[in-house]
Amino acid sequence: MESAPNVGRWRVSSSGVRDLAARVPIALAVLLLLGLELRAALWFAYQPAAMTSYDTLVYVGMAGDELFSDPARTAGYSILLRGLHLFSADVDVTILFQHLLGIATALLVYGSLRRLATPVWVAVVGAAAVLLSLDQIFLEHSLLTETPFTLAIAVVIYAGVRSLDEPRVLVSVFGRGVTSRHLWIVAAGVALGLSAWMRSVTVPAVPVLVLWFALAPGGPWRARIGRGALAGAAAVAMLLAYAGLQAAHNGYFGLTPSTGWAFYARTAQFADCTKFDPPAGTERLCEQTPPSARPGPDFYAWEPGSPARRLYGGQPNGNDELTEFARRAVTSQPLDYLRAVTIDSLRYFYPRLGARDYSGVGFDVIDIDRRAPGVEEEINAGIDAYYADEPLEITGLAGQLSDLQQVLRLQPWTMIVVTLLSLAALVLARGRLRAGIVLMLAISAALLIIPPATAIWSARYAVPVSGPLVGCAAVGAWLIVTRLRERRPVQAPAE
Repeated sequence: MESAPNVGRWRVSSSGVRDLAARVPIALAVLLLLGLELRAALWFAYQPAAMTSYDTLVYVGMAGDELFSDPARTAGYSILLRGLHLFSADVDVTILFQHLLGIATALLVYGSLRRLATPVWVAVVGAAAVLLSLDQIFLEHSLLTETPFTLAIAVVIYAGVRSLDEPRVLVSVFGRGVTSRHLWIVAAGVALGLSAWMRSVTVPAVPVLVLWFALAPGGPWRARIGRGALAGAAAVAMLLAYAGLQAAHNGYFGLTPSTGWAFYARTAQFADCTKFDPPAGTERLCEQTPPSARPGPDFYAWEPGSPARRLYGGQPNGNDELTEFARRAVTSQPLDYLRAVTIDSLRYFYPRLGARDYSGVGFDVIDIDRRAPGVEEEINAGIDAYYADEPLEITGLAGQLSDLQQVLRLQPWTMIVVTLLSLAALVLARGRLRAGIVLMLAISAALLIIPPATAIWSARYAVPVSGPLVGCAAVGAWLIVTRLRERRPVQAPAE
């Protein structure tokens, strides 16, 4: 007789699962199956993981040795790798976890759009940009930062949208009610702060989030300021926590000790020392070569022929001097700086615009069938000290998936369409929906523009924001169709 309660609980549990499954739209269920199938196909086509970026060796090396050893990269992703390594030294476990994170990202995009009261098909289109993108899937299959970073951005947006809900009082503290809105605000700030653990590029996006929370939900100005301050405090707390961890390890309190190198690389392309006084000791950074004939930022940051490399040897040496050199170049040549950033930002739509050697990489760098003789074998051998040794196996299926990748990719021309439809959504949306669209577009724009403004352009930067951008475009298409239907004249019935 003691088994009866267990049977009853099982029935309740089964009923709950069936109810949950019944609430999943068929379109989303089909999309999830297709996304799982694509991930499984890449898994069998390319084992144990994609090995095309030398950054993989850096992140795995940091996970296996000194977390804060690289002056140009934050250690958040390596911390994640080390945490997963506690459970298994098998690369497959890490890759499986990242594919699950990718699926979770898609569901968060779907949930954000549905919370804004959009039709199911609109939310499904936004999720499809993550679930079916073989660029996204390829990066999930790589030991690189994109997957957890993209998830963190999706959490920021979802938490922001949830904060628009009518707040519920959860607990009273010092006579004041802590509401569900407060928790969602904190969650958004924490997620944005943690994203900087993986890519410091999100730090300038913190003021964007603070401003949105101060303006979007409405209410008296005292409450608005409080919401913005709460979001900013949560994000800054995460940044300070990272800086504290790094200081405990190597004595440097901050995210990366080489930000000046990145900013110098951005400005060296146009810096003209006849227009400003270079800081003492940096005169050797001045060039006579016309700006139009100079290479792109990657040359100045990494190549042995870079003036900064010849002067200081390598990162992070001379970081403060390079920061000041770049600052003076920008303040003395603001139009040149604005032109360089604008041209690089427009390359998401026209990659060949202003392209030169060392000026950033296009989508070909994450093509599934991209082969660099010896590179994949070298990277796979290089991670063997940390992960269990597995042979690199690439089947003919990889080529077929690469052909499909070109079709499912957010191409430059589709970026133009997506941007125009997103702007239409911004204009046509009202109330809560507009607030959500503003958040998605503001975060996406920040993450697209900040890299070329502070370092270098790369087509890879478009992948983490493809879900929110495509979702906004779907909203724009829906609202345009809705407005056109509303304006259609009603025919009088025939007598």
